[in-house]
Amino acid sequence: MLSVALLLGILGCAGCNPSRRDTAQASVEHPVPGGTLRILQEMTSNLDPVALDDAYEATVVAQIYEGLLRLDSDLGVSPCLARTWTVAEDGRLYRLILREGVRFHDGRLLTAECVVRSFERALNPRKEFPCLAETYLLWIEGAREFAAGRAARVRGLRAAGDTVEIRLAEPLGYFLSVLCMDPVRVVPLLGPGESPNRSPVGTGPFRFVERRRDGDILLARNEEYWGERALPDSLRFVVPKADATPAEKVAMLLRGKVNVIPLAASQRRTVEDVAGYRILRSPDFSISFTGLNRNHPPLDREEVRQAIAMAIDRNKLISPAAAGMNTPATGVLPPRMAGYRPESKVLPLDPDSARILLARAGYDFGHPVPPIDYYSTDADTSRYLRELRRQLGEIGIELRTHQLSWSAFDARITRGEAQMFGLSWIADIPDPDAILYFLFRSGEPNNFFDFHDAAVDSLLEAGRRMRPGAERFELYRQIEAAILARAPMVPTFTGISLYAWDPTVRGVDPNPFGFSLTPFDRIWFAPPEAAGDPLTERLP
Repeated sequence: MLSVALLLGILGCAGCNPSRRDTAQASVEHPVPGGTLRILQEMTSNLDPVALDDAYEATVVAQIYEGLLRLDSDLGVSPCLARTWTVAEDGRLYRLILREGVRFHDGRLLTAECVVRSFERALNPRKEFPCLAETYLLWIEGAREFAAGRAARVRGLRAAGDTVEIRLAEPLGYFLSVLCMDPVRVVPLLGPGESPNRSPVGTGPFRFVERRRDGDILLARNEEYWGERALPDSLRFVVPKADATPAEKVAMLLRGKVNVIPLAASQRRTVEDVAGYRILRSPDFSISFTGLNRNHPPLDREEVRQAIAMAIDRNKLISPAAAGMNTPATGVLPPRMAGYRPESKVLPLDPDSARILLARAGYDFGHPVPPIDYYSTDADTSRYLRELRRQLGEIGIELRTHQLSWSAFDARITRGEAQMFGLSWIADIPDPDAILYFLFRSGEPNNFFDFHDAAVDSLLEAGRRMRPGAERFELYRQIEAAILARAPMVPTFTGISLYAWDPTVRGVDPNPFGFSLTPFDRIWFAPPEAAGDPLTERLP
């Protein structure tokens, strides 16, 4: 599911001997530390890595906590808290050597035991939340017994001095990418009552300061960071009003209330017309779709779901403002994902066949389809929803639309209470398993469609055991086709996210895996002479 934005800053140059103009020019080549970066994003309710379930939480957590490894700008695996690693025993044994002297924000020392305990938190049978990484961590030897409450520790995890050993029950070809995931970021050994959500303590470039009454979250630079210290003094994640329109969010940027916003396509021209403001494109490893929950009649009938899929014209759902940004989806997997093929795998656009399918399910003019409730975070008056209602209305389906805040929407679909809904899913690792297994495997917490198919389950399990390569990717294409034939969801778009940045910001280097991995610690501000005089956040 998807993205974020940030805060304002200052650059002091008090006591400098060179002229102000010389300083401004020099800063173009030499980053100047200082200031507060203000990012506009939705309310973040959770800061515990293990319990992450959306991109907003991930963006904040990525500044506070770190994992053993990280994805670099080429989507390769790079060192982080582990400085080196080896893989042995035909891909089953991973040995990772930790950096020396790394400390958490409260001064505690990072140890291999911290890493092992962090992994076990993700597998804890008594945890109150699902963990997105658990499905991968269950491949560790002894993890299933531990997760079922039949063992006190995971026998495949071992802390030995500065070394973490992870032994898998079976090889998992992309396990190094799993070690880059947000839910396996490392927390310290927790004492009674300690909570990574209430009092986040990590090793990252920024430390938690406070969560304000309005929902804003303030982080400060970690002055004792093991790597290169962050350039901004602080980050502030700014929460917009629940009913804030896209135009109001742009106004916050133009008034200097924030430094970066996720930009709606309808507001692109407005920002482009203001001198100095930049729009950066962030390709998404994501798929936008209309979800159809089989647990809510009449969507329990396959013919009804197929009819909906065959009535939706993706091209007409794309607004003129979004042209060139959104591309009609050809399947579940997005472009650039390993195994992606451009040919269409979705059910064809065919309203006449859709009406025949509805008649086969027992619905006609005398017995119309009961109204269907559609949930999203979009305004009820949005062009997208108007067009969707029109298209489904043409085959005799009335759509009742409901706009919710992100937190309310997230809770509803997670509980399985949304009959029909619009959502985007962001892959956690650059592998087709990260979308197909998570969304469609029977019993997975994020199977929001109540989708069950024994053949698909068997193929998904087989895909995890196969080595990367053409044969494995062909298997995932078969899985994708089998899922789409039963229409638990209708893929709508793949695309990019837009972020608008104010002219003071320098050093932005978007990560191709999403906004949440943007290295905010390397961002800096142009000096006041070049771009006004942004204020530094006062820390409590």
